Amino acid sequence: MTRARRTPLYVALIGDVVASRRLSAKQREDLQVRLRAWLQNLNGALGPEQLAAPLTLTAGDEIQGLFRKPSSVVTVVQDLTDRMFGLEYQPHALYGAGRGPLSTGRIPPPPGQAESPALLDGLAFQHARWALEQQDESGWVRFLGFGDPPDFVLDHVLDALFGLMSTIRERWTANQGKVSFRMRRSFGDASSLSQRALAEQMNISPSVISETLKAARHLQLIEGEEAARELLATLERAPR
Repeated sequence: MTRARRTPLYVALIGDVVASRRLSAKQREDLQVRLRAWLQNLNGALGPEQLAAPLTLTAGDEIQGLFRKPSSVVTVVQDLTDRMFGLEYQPHALYGAGRGPLSTGRIPPPPGQAESPALLDGLAFQHARWALEQQDESGWVRFLGFGDPPDFVLDHVLDALFGLMSTIRERWTANQGKVSFRMRRSFGDASSLSQRALAEQMNISPSVISETLKAARHLQLIEGEEAARELLATLERAPR
């Protein structure tokens, strides 16, 4: 007996910079230039194995992308959020992530990609848009269409997890965010050896690095991100 072909499911991500119109014209231009560069870097790092359509800046300050691997969403929102925090005017973006099929045709397998997420449509993008519209300005990432119907418990788990991580970030001072970002980007962990190396780079004592990371709840944030990746990776396993 021939099995029915399964409809491919993708994860769409839509991000919107909060109150970007409050930025000056120079700041908006600077942010758009930086976003394009950051998205280009992420597209190169993730590639078509993880992205069904490249991350793209659309409608001025709106970010869109389509993922083959749901866990890659964590990498993107973490990277962009860290980089925005490092800017002097500290813009803040909200994200909606939606899972579902497409209604605009077939996505070629890797190394192929769709040309742009702006040319695609379907339940994945509808879910992402609905999730984004449910946000308030203090949010970070919301999820819709993950897990199993009818209750989609995984949506609620992911929303709560990212809500807790957002609370950690909201309490950062500029210096805590800077140290957390540099520790992650330079070393990927917070071991005592890495802390000493970062202290040498920043010309400060290792004890200051240690206390700053502790106050920033750096380890708890990393653990939360890893938990989110692991949860989303369960959706990447082929059904039996």
